[in-house]
Amino acid sequence: MKHLIKYTVVTFMIATGLLLLSCETEYEPDTSQYPVEYVVEGFIELANQDVPTVVYVSRTLPFFDRIDSDALKESFVRDAEVTVTMEGGESVTLTEICVDELDPAIAEAFRDLLLVTGVFRDLCVYVDLNNEIEKRPNTRYNLEIIAGDDVLTAATTIPDTVPANRLFHEAAPGNVDDQFRDFGIEFTDPVGQVDFYRTLTGVNSLPLYSNNASVFDDVFFDGQTFSFPIPRPVYPGDEVSIDSVGLYTVGDTVQLKWMTLDAEHYDFWSSLEFDSNSGGPFASYTRANSNVDGALGIWGGYGAYYYTYVIAD
Repeated sequence: MKHLIKYTVVTFMIATGLLLLSCETEYEPDTSQYPVEYVVEGFIELANQDVPTVVYVSRTLPFFDRIDSDALKESFVRDAEVTVTMEGGESVTLTEICVDELDPAIAEAFRDLLLVTGVFRDLCVYVDLNNEIEKRPNTRYNLEIIAGDDVLTAATTIPDTVPANRLFHEAAPGNVDDQFRDFGIEFTDPVGQVDFYRTLTGVNSLPLYSNNASVFDDVFFDGQTFSFPIPRPVYPGDEVSIDSVGLYTVGDTVQLKWMTLDAEHYDFWSSLEFDSNSGGPFASYTRANSNVDGALGIWGGYGAYYYTYVIAD
């Protein structure tokens, strides 16, 4: 009787498997609802060092196409007319520069200026080379891009800058190696207004980077002096121990970009980082909030401070 039951169960499992296989069909997703779109990424900032205004204009790539450096290079939009107009001021037309057309030494210096790394080395960008755009806090800046018959527009503001009171480091909590340190910032938030902040950090010779948790608002500390740790970025390919993730090492030189931004700019990064942090096979798709009319992406203003800090013993 036991053998008969065992045989019946096995037969049922095999039959069920064959039934599922016979019902399996190849899935071909409908991509017609996702046409090629423009993508804009542009930034203007008032900072304690000269930073050029830059605008990248590209097109989306088909989801199932092969994506490599050549495809990325071809995605950049050439020969567009890109202008920035300060509220109450004159328009400035940005200069188109394609890095692969420059002298190699100049190209490398230009990549360093724009913090370009990886597969985007041969990019095209529109830039205010001579810093003609006057940058003022609490001022509106309009962006217009004319690409063929298409017109893309956006607007942003540069908020007041909020300097750091101090940067600091301290011994890392827990039983970790005594060479590891926390690094952080203390600042005083303006009273009675909603403020938005963003941080980027670079360590030693590595570029500025974020860990998908770079933006926050002042809802819990409006008008207060506030301090918080800024985790060490984890760069692609880094191998880190669970005990030391986010910690710095004695002797590290930390580059900090400390920024204020307006609400729409904050919403863009917040939605993008929410999507990046919502991984897994059952995660839902999140479309990043865009402030560009006619395209995906962001035209954003920053009030920024750049700091250099050494983690001493």
